[in-house]
Amino acid sequence: MIRDLFINSTILTTFIFIAGNVFRNEPLNKTSPMGKRLLAGLGASILGIILMFFGISITDHSILDLRHFAVLLLMFYAGVKPTLFCIVVLSLFRVLFFGVNTSSIIAIIILILVFLGTYFILKLKISNWFKWMLINLYSLIVLSIAVIFVMDSFKDSLRVLPTYWIISISTCLVIYYLIKYIEGVNEAFRKLKKQATIDSLTGVNNVRTFDKNFNAFVERVINHDEKLSLLLIDIDHFKVVNDTYGHPAGDEVLKQLASTIKHSTRAFDVVSRVGGEEFSVLLPDCMHKRAMEVGERIRVAVERKMFVLPDGTEINITVSIGVSTLSKECIEKKDNFINEADQGLYLAKKTGRNKVCSVIEQKCTNNVCDCMIKEDLIKKAASR
Repeated sequence: MIRDLFINSTILTTFIFIAGNVFRNEPLNKTSPMGKRLLAGLGASILGIILMFFGISITDHSILDLRHFAVLLLMFYAGVKPTLFCIVVLSLFRVLFFGVNTSSIIAIIILILVFLGTYFILKLKISNWFKWMLINLYSLIVLSIAVIFVMDSFKDSLRVLPTYWIISISTCLVIYYLIKYIEGVNEAFRKLKKQATIDSLTGVNNVRTFDKNFNAFVERVINHDEKLSLLLIDIDHFKVVNDTYGHPAGDEVLKQLASTIKHSTRAFDVVSRVGGEEFSVLLPDCMHKRAMEVGERIRVAVERKMFVLPDGTEINITVSIGVSTLSKECIEKKDNFINEADQGLYLAKKTGRNKVCSVIEQKCTNNVCDCMIKEDLIKKAASR
């Protein structure tokens, strides 16, 4: 009996590790999408079925196992509907595999009682630790009453129940601390993953994510004959903001600017922070003329916005924007693509700021693209 229950406990912990890996990127909770929660319900159903196969036969038609943990865990993390789905699956399997008999009916009643008790206990305003211990204690009492009912004598049940209680309580404690450990590891993983891809101050992508998306979009330009445009955005006179209002105020301006840029672009455009006060926007499948329009929309939105500093002060800022576009016909210039946007930004800065500029003129005839950088404009701007 101890061996069989130990196997049950091992199967439970194995499934918990698997579930921890499945839900590593996004934790499972009662607000998760229904499809995700039903997937958890299916997994819990499979777990319960496996635990039945490794259960202990206490009578000709009755088995004792730890399948109630599958229901408890599901109710604790996924909510009512996935748990009801799991109970239906387990009940159908119990009847179809073991036949319709008194033990099968009692097994179904146990699952329903465990579900109802857990539902009301989880509504109590106590810590999760006490909730977990209370629902397990309640489940053990329900299961113990059922064991006494189905066994031939009370004396026989007393030989089974003490060991079952010890194993169940031990498993209950192990599962709780195991889940807390996995949750901590997964939370650290998600935090590190976010730090590796997201700029911690502004919440937009960082340089690493920019590079990754840039390479992917260039491949699309080559393989699908799309155009890729790039905006480089820099705050005008940002040093004055920091010197006048302090660096916390400057950080707040950067956060609000990032939000403004995101609201001025498409959902699938890639907004990144690529420098101290410099941002970029990758515009997939976007022609140069359209990119210039997007840049102008961002410029106007920033110019009109009142930036609220931590002390409540409201200020205005402006941005200069450089634009570049890459097409399949000019794919040989991909290594100069970012530099062309940077030169456009340089041109905007040197010709008065608060502008959207491009140093590229594309003339495509018969798939032959003449991509020229207006060096004369750059030279004129530099001489001013």
